[in-house]
Amino acid sequence: MPKLDGWAAIRELRSRAATATIPVVVLTGHDFKAYLKPAAIAAGAVLLPDEALLPEQLAHEVSARLAVRRARTARAL
Repeated sequence: MPKLDGWAAIRELRSRAATATIPVVVLTGHDFKAYLKPAAIAAGAVLLPDEALLPEQLAHEVSARLAVRRARTARAL
């Protein structure tokens, strides 16, 4: 990414009121090492799959994270 790396992009999203509650799923073609998962979660990601996901698996994971967000929003109202 030209101006921010992925971690900085997540932190930027988390710092803005309009985007702070958007669930961030980290996907990459790189071979992740175990120590990177805590860094992704610490930066604000809600999911960093340990392995490649099929499109339907990814859709399920995204739907699950959005359902959690909707439930939190509903409780806050």
